[in-house]
Amino acid sequence: MSYKKVKLSEICTIEKGATGITKAVAGDYPMVTMAEERITHNEYQFDTKAVLIPLVSSSGHGHASMKRIHYQEGKFAVGSILCALVPKNEDVVNARFLYNYLVDERCG
Repeated sequence: MSYKKVKLSEICTIEKGATGITKAVAGDYPMVTMAEERITHNEYQFDTKAVLIPLVSSSGHGHASMKRIHYQEGKFAVGSILCALVPKNEDVVNARFLYNYLVDERCG
């Protein structure tokens, strides 16, 4: 079986997070940052399933937080130093599968 290579932008919408971490106002919605634990925010940016990845380079820094990839679903906010990969069609690519694939590729 042969597979066609595709760009992430062909199968996912890529959107930058909108909330600066220091500007977050505690609230009802999880907010994904580079930290392992979520903080909260009073507004949400997304209502979907997504993979969240840092926009800053982790080369040479050695900090685990800069290499951390997150999965989130439902209503949530995203810090401005991350971007969300949202599948355009869940029948083509599943967000949880994409998360697992990217984590495995990063470690392997």
